[in-house]
Amino acid sequence: MIDINKPLEGVDYTVVPISFIKDENAWQVQILRGLYADSYFVFTGIEYNGKTRNLRFKLDVVKDQALVRPDPDMQDYAFDVLNDIIHRGIADGSLVINDKDSSN
Repeated sequence: MIDINKPLEGVDYTVVPISFIKDENAWQVQILRGLYADSYFVFTGIEYNGKTRNLRFKLDVVKDQALVRPDPDMQDYAFDVLNDIIHRGIADGSLVINDKDSSN
């Protein structure tokens, strides 16, 4: 079943190169349409805790070259975007998952 309210890559957002943060776990996403069009979501510190099944991340939002404080609705939308990116990455094999507890 297709969820028409779910953000879709290439339609609602696109992942764009990020050069100003030296973190391989950082993703920058340009929002293409909707309420947050022309905003950039910058996800850093992305971590998944398998025990508690929680996804944590830091979200910065840039609009009109200014940092914007995300409201709860924007945070929810950002989570939906990140969730779509992760699911697509798992499906196509492009997502690399590292267990931080097992790396020394």
